[in-house]
Amino acid sequence: MEEEGWQQRLWGENYGRLKRIKRTVDPTDVFWCTPCVGNERWKQIGDRLCRV
Repeated sequence: MEEEGWQQRLWGENYGRLKRIKRTVDPTDVFWCTPCVGNERWKQIGDRLCRV
């Protein structure tokens, strides 16, 4: 999602905790989707997924 603040709108105050869990369980971002917790390190450009 390109909107600012979407993380807090979707997950509220839980976002930080969920992001820490995501980084622990999946440090190399094997699992990615949008909008998902921790997807800020990637951007979809056309049909490619690129690290930001």
